[in-house]
Amino acid sequence: GYAVEWRGFNYGCVKTEVKERPWKHWAKLPFIDYGDTSAAQPAETVTYTLGSRLLKNGSVGGDLKTLQELMNQLGAALVVDGEFGSKTETAVKVFQKKAGLKQDGLYSEPCAVLMLTSTVMVLTFGVAHHVFCGMPEWLYVKMGRTEEARQLITEFFKRTSVTLVVCYLGFLIFGVSLFVPVVSGWTPLPRWACVFNILPLMLALMPTRVGGSGNWAGAIMFLGLIFLV
Repeated sequence: GYAVEWRGFNYGCVKTEVKERPWKHWAKLPFIDYGDTSAAQPAETVTYTLGSRLLKNGSVGGDLKTLQELMNQLGAALVVDGEFGSKTETAVKVFQKKAGLKQDGLYSEPCAVLMLTSTVMVLTFGVAHHVFCGMPEWLYVKMGRTEEARQLITEFFKRTSVTLVVCYLGFLIFGVSLFVPVVSGWTPLPRWACVFNILPLMLALMPTRVGGSGNWAGAIMFLGLIFLV
């Protein structure tokens, strides 16, 4: 088969064989004989995994098939075709109602993405912060605890304070992205489970002046979530 196209004033009207063109997006019409197109480049395909994007009425993809299979395991009777139609939307709303979630017929995990991002922030900058905290103390002792050593260490802490700021910012994002969905009833967890969150736990521990209150709050949060999940 041939393709006839207008390619601007420089090339004019061009006729070429389909199999000789590096097509990226194309489709065959049933009333056209395209001939042998085996050498043509196949169309690009995008593969999605469940939870990597917002799914709603009109969405199409392999992740839809996964969702439909899960809905069928929960009692729905959907055709696993990878297309988000009205029946799939109804099945999702039924599931959301049973789970006590907001019945919007949408499937997404934006909070999970926020928590993952904040976890990376805490791990990377948190580790750097603890390294920067431990090393100056060792240097201060090695330098004889002099006033010059104290000033040098103080200046070092000021220059590396960004690691502390980003680390606690990650904690804040993680806490909010976990607290809001639980309190709003967007998760299968009971609303009272919001107490197992680093934000309220740190606020409760701060007046006690317990050393490492952030570490204690994080440990209590994860132990509580492990118990609930």
